[in-house]
Amino acid sequence: MLRKFTFLLFLLMVATTIQARHITGKVVDTDHRDLEGATVELLSIADSSVIRVAQTKEVQLWGWKQWVYELDVENNKSYLLRVSMLGYQTQYKKVDVKMADRANEQRVDDIVLAENARQLSEVVVKATKIKMVMKGDTVVYDASAFNLSEGSMLDALVQQMPGATLENGVIKVNGRTISSLLVDGRDFFNGDASKALENLPAYTVDKIKVYDKAGRESRFQGVDMGDKELVLDVNLKKQYKHGNISNVDLALGSSDRYQARLFSMFYGKKSRLTLTGNVNNVNNYRVPGQDNVTGDLPDAGSGLSARKQFGLEYRFEGKTEDDYYKTSNSYTAVDNDNTSRTNAQTFLTGGDYYNLSTNANRPKNYTLYTRHVFSRMFKRSMLFGDVNASHSHSKGWNSSLSGRFNQKPWGMSALDSIFMPNADHALMQTVINRVRNAGKYQGESTSFSGYFNHSIKLGKGEDLWSQNNISLEANAHYNRSSNDRFALNRIDYLSTGAKDDRNQFSQSPNKSYDYSLTAEYTHFLINDSAGVRNFYVRPRYAYKQSYDSQTYDLYRLDQLADYDSLSYGMGVLPSTREALLSVKDGNNSYWSDQMTRTHDADVSFVFSSGDGVQRPRFMAYGNPGLSFKYDNLVYYRQRSYNTSRHDVLFQPNLGMMYQFNDSTGNVYASFNYRSSESQPGMTSMLDIRDDANPLYVTLGNTNLKNARTHSVNAQWGKFQMRTQSMLSLGANYSITRNALATAVVYDKQTGVTTSQPRNINGNWQVGGNAFAQRVLDKKKHLTLQGNIYVNYNNSVDLTTVEGMDNTRSDVHNTMASGSVGLTYQLGEGLRLSLTPAVNYRHATSDRKDFSEVSAWNYNFRFSGMVHLPWSFELSSDLTSYNRRGYNDDQMNTSEWVWNARLTRGFLKKRLTLSLDAFDILAQLKNTDVTLNSQGRTETWRNSLPRYVMVHLSYKFNSGMAKPKPRYPWEN
Repeated sequence: MLRKFTFLLFLLMVATTIQARHITGKVVDTDHRDLEGATVELLSIADSSVIRVAQTKEVQLWGWKQWVYELDVENNKSYLLRVSMLGYQTQYKKVDVKMADRANEQRVDDIVLAENARQLSEVVVKATKIKMVMKGDTVVYDASAFNLSEGSMLDALVQQMPGATLENGVIKVNGRTISSLLVDGRDFFNGDASKALENLPAYTVDKIKVYDKAGRESRFQGVDMGDKELVLDVNLKKQYKHGNISNVDLALGSSDRYQARLFSMFYGKKSRLTLTGNVNNVNNYRVPGQDNVTGDLPDAGSGLSARKQFGLEYRFEGKTEDDYYKTSNSYTAVDNDNTSRTNAQTFLTGGDYYNLSTNANRPKNYTLYTRHVFSRMFKRSMLFGDVNASHSHSKGWNSSLSGRFNQKPWGMSALDSIFMPNADHALMQTVINRVRNAGKYQGESTSFSGYFNHSIKLGKGEDLWSQNNISLEANAHYNRSSNDRFALNRIDYLSTGAKDDRNQFSQSPNKSYDYSLTAEYTHFLINDSAGVRNFYVRPRYAYKQSYDSQTYDLYRLDQLADYDSLSYGMGVLPSTREALLSVKDGNNSYWSDQMTRTHDADVSFVFSSGDGVQRPRFMAYGNPGLSFKYDNLVYYRQRSYNTSRHDVLFQPNLGMMYQFNDSTGNVYASFNYRSSESQPGMTSMLDIRDDANPLYVTLGNTNLKNARTHSVNAQWGKFQMRTQSMLSLGANYSITRNALATAVVYDKQTGVTTSQPRNINGNWQVGGNAFAQRVLDKKKHLTLQGNIYVNYNNSVDLTTVEGMDNTRSDVHNTMASGSVGLTYQLGEGLRLSLTPAVNYRHATSDRKDFSEVSAWNYNFRFSGMVHLPWSFELSSDLTSYNRRGYNDDQMNTSEWVWNARLTRGFLKKRLTLSLDAFDILAQLKNTDVTLNSQGRTETWRNSLPRYVMVHLSYKFNSGMAKPKPRYPWEN
């Protein structure tokens, strides 16, 4: 194997000694201005077949910007160039390649393109704007081609982009996940897409570009270092790049709904200041009629949430994009009001358990966050630093009722019945226990972290050695938290007649820190910038140390000598510290100190070839992932434990990627194999028993082993510009040996569950997904897109009934989901969309008494927007939600959900008045189901009520300077 690798390396090195010959030149208009993004095709003289394709791109020459193309050619041969660009006449030019022996570049005279203009008599032209074009390796979306309702934010624009999906704040384009969101090529709120999606007005956007952006290391080295990431770059219109742009939205509605939103951005030559504010109690705010044709259909939201969020970001730019300082600061306050009803079934040999419960909680959280980042790029070194801090405070209360049954109850109403004084006798015979809980809590947390990196190029020449570099980095994090909790718990064991009343108080102060020091050396074996090919190896050493100190003190206030329920209500403590210490629950109180030291020592390699535009880009990488880890745990719970372990972890990561872009579209493919090793927690390996909750007892296991997971992921995608069609396919597989599972023992007389971690084999999963999109008509009014996802999960666990032998539970879970979206857009006056979607869950088992599970969710959604007379605009969506196959018949329902918005602009559309109506038919509900090897759980959660809301939005700008000309002759 080593000989084969050495021979391959030798061939690669020999190949790079042959310099590729190429021709280069410019494409200009009739005024001799460079044209950016012009397509230059290299054709065969014999049959006019396309050999290579390039676009004019920006280069720096003696401080001047030029837009040139470059094409690989063979010496002493003739070619034909075909040059085209939207809005210009196509030109042809013959080129005879004749270079000296040692020359590798030939300059071609400027190619002049004339505008494609025609003198017309009085005619009316109705054209469909082109939504997207390919420029090299970049997909460019024209924001003006999309039909958006007044007052829309960036998220509405992204959801309409062909090939794009937006699900839970995650953006995918042509099946690939966006890593970061930029504004005018620069980072925006640390790449937090939600900040821009929710606050940046769509009317400010000129173009949206999607491309693979080279990382800091690639920019530092000047070659592809394999750190490219897919970014979504929002380019603002010229008039919004200087001065101030602001947008204010105020809204009031029925059912006490409200919202206030502020976005203000100040642009200068070298700096940008952004202010954002959002105060609302409408959960994730939506605009009726806003398309989301491939993602999950909108639901009711989980609970009710009131949010206050304010943010400030300042960024100062240096000479390059890697010379800057930025600071991001925010304050967030969240007040949640959550109510849920749960119907659960536990799969057991000899008869299943059934559990009904209701829960209400009111958590509140307040967080302050600040982050400061600086970057400085020198000729032969680079500095980067990132420091942040946060402080949060939380408090809240909760209450719940639950009942466990040995027979299937008729519905949620049975839970209320078992707490009634005169409950039905037949029903009470099926009840194992009933539980009433109440609690309140408060806590706070403070954290600091910092990261610094210094990279230095070695040598001063231009040879291969001078490109080698060494990188030093330091990373540190500190966290401190404390939590106080009160709880009143009552358990009635109806099968035995026993009762358990507890009044508990707990304190849990914790602190932790970790730091790491890393040194890595990059050695180039190949670095051919002309051939866009490089191969390097990277020896790396890192030392990591972490410390975690936890304390948990639990007190049984119900065991105080003077205790009575009236004197010691929720939140009342005894008057002396001595009295409190006298009722400390020693069995369930503990403290622990854990120290971990890790030495990472490995050598990775990266080979890349091509730039993805003129030549296909191929990259291969690998890393053995070798770590030497030492853990030490000092633990006290009734008695002292002092244990340690030494582990050598081998976690290899191998992969490859292929990409090619031209004016006709792009192709992308990737493959990755990873093997990861996970260690069981040190505490779970101690011989301890936790019965703080008498219904759920946990035990440790001293015989746990490390779990090993092997995973494979593959992805392929192809996009065609002419038909605006996209096909993306993905597949994944993983298997885990010695998986850390939970062995559960159930006591059917009392309902007590005793769990213990165990290693088990047989857990694996395989899945696949596909996404497709295509424009159906020549005028590109009608677009069809859809996706499908299929996953099979073989889940293994151990379930045992008290007094019976251990039983291995193998459950085969199959999940499939898919949706199809059909969108019709006619100019700027009409947009219609139809989206059916289905989600199916199926579970079977080899166990004889297992009840097969099948549950369906299928939905139909119709949405659209139309311009009406008198400058009114109507957008609306109507969705049919259907659920079948649920255990609780109350969840097998169908609801129709209708939302609508009526909008009109005033003062040249600077002022917008909107009327929103949500859930007009008052049928929206929120339910979900979970299936695994232990059972099934069906949950209903409270959601937003039907409401009407009036919005008043105002947008303004000031101090907008006229952009400077790109060339001196444009003055």
